[in-house]
Amino acid sequence: MISSSWVDAATKPQVRATLELGHASSADGRGVYGYNWWANGTGAGGKRKWPGAPAGTYSASGYNNNDMFVVPEWKMVIVRLGLDQGERAISDSVYSSFLEKVGFAITDLTASEKPDGVASGSR
Repeated sequence: MISSSWVDAATKPQVRATLELGHASSADGRGVYGYNWWANGTGAGGKRKWPGAPAGTYSASGYNNNDMFVVPEWKMVIVRLGLDQGERAISDSVYSSFLEKVGFAITDLTASEKPDGVASGSR
């Protein structure tokens, strides 16, 4: 129903990182916003939206802290059911840390594969 090229474009940044903000907003999509999807692109500040996640990660963010992350590199979809936005805001840095921990968990090397001097669970 939807072409793969459209999905690819929708989940990639479509707003230039160099674009000037036209108004004050808590949602800055420069370099990280596609067609209703947030992409792990490089924002206006020169940093990835979620540095702890693979570059191809994208997400949908909904009302009340309902969020979904798609991580093609891990063949994974992560869904968070909210209902708590009035109690707490979840920042990109919190999600980045969470995604980084998921990445460590699924890519943890066995002791024989670790380079010399690398402790278990570290990168």
